[in-house]
Amino acid sequence: MNLIRLFLVVLIASGLCGCCTKENLGKFSLKTEDKAVVPYSKDQIVRFRDEAFALAKCTVVSVLNEYIQVPVDQKGCQYFETERINAEIICPEPPLNLIVGLSMPGTFEVVNTPDYRARPGVYINGILHAFPSPFGTCSGSDYECFPEIELGGKVYQNVVLSKVQVPVADSVNEVRLYYNAAYGIIDFSFPDGKEYILE
Repeated sequence: MNLIRLFLVVLIASGLCGCCTKENLGKFSLKTEDKAVVPYSKDQIVRFRDEAFALAKCTVVSVLNEYIQVPVDQKGCQYFETERINAEIICPEPPLNLIVGLSMPGTFEVVNTPDYRARPGVYINGILHAFPSPFGTCSGSDYECFPEIELGGKVYQNVVLSKVQVPVADSVNEVRLYYNAAYGIIDFSFPDGKEYILE
């Protein structure tokens, strides 16, 4: 009798907790050509200057390369793993926090295709610039691609411009960010109009 009661308790508890056997559907790595879009290394010094030639000396404080679990169902019984890269750049004066990321967003069906490409993005003080995938392609009015462009007196190749509309008081201001795979962040602006360019 006690054995039957114990069996029922275990059965009920199992049903209530929704326990399941974890199943990893696959592990997906970033393509080499996508990884090249994040050209930063830990402890690297990056310098930007503003219109008044004031210098912002920044440091790449971390470059995180890891796999994360992405649940397929609500209980998380099935999941898959995707690789991502995050490079964090800190500038003490003026206070700037820049994060250059490369991730693999999408469902399992989307990620599990031979031609899938990761999507790069840049956070600058809370403003997100999410670039098209693969990097170097442009679609819509929020992006422009330049085979060659001069910025701050220097010529850069294969540059993508991201434009984001940011609400400010009663208006909307456009902020811009120029990026390429060789140098990373080349030029960026803020809603107040202040602009920084790679030194």
